Amino acid sequence: MPIPLSRPPVDDEIKAAVIAAVESGRYILGPQCTEFEKEFAAYNGAKHAVLTTSATSALWMLIKAFNAKAGDEILVPAHTAFPTIEAICFAGVTPVFVDVDDTYTVDVKDAAAKVTPRTVGFIPVHLYGHAPTCRGSRISAPSTSSGCWRTAPRPTAPRGRARRSGPSAGPARSPSTRRRTWP
Repeated sequence: MPIPLSRPPVDDEIKAAVIAAVESGRYILGPQCTEFEKEFAAYNGAKHAVLTTSATSALWMLIKAFNAKAGDEILVPAHTAFPTIEAICFAGVTPVFVDVDDTYTVDVKDAAAKVTPRTVGFIPVHLYGHAPTCRGSRISAPSTSSGCWRTAPRPTAPRGRARRSGPSAGPARSPSTRRRTWP
């Protein structure tokens, strides 16, 4: 018996939206995309949202927005999907692999130990429904263009949940110009 790994829900509303997009001839950057960006930004309490074709392109844009460059390093869990690493490499930055804890996300003690003067970012990836256990820890790097980027396969929480991950939680930067600290 085959076991379905993923079966997205497709109801009449979704079918009608797909047909409308196909019939419009605007498969990308059409009015539906603009409307979704506005709704998604409002839902997350953000001024803007930008659709991308993949997690790789979203992470690449974020890395470039924080002005990371060749010679810089970004901490990332050793156990993650390839697109996380691909975005770092494509941006010309060096990934530094961090051990994982019992949730398979990130060992913050190992992350703190791997920070160097070249560390400009940290991507603590959410995995298997677990958010990284970064609460109560501090990871610092001497840098002026750093950031902490959080990623999640499902970047928003259901309405009514107290804490969201993804866009509402990051990107985050410390206002300090001498040192960057990430929670």
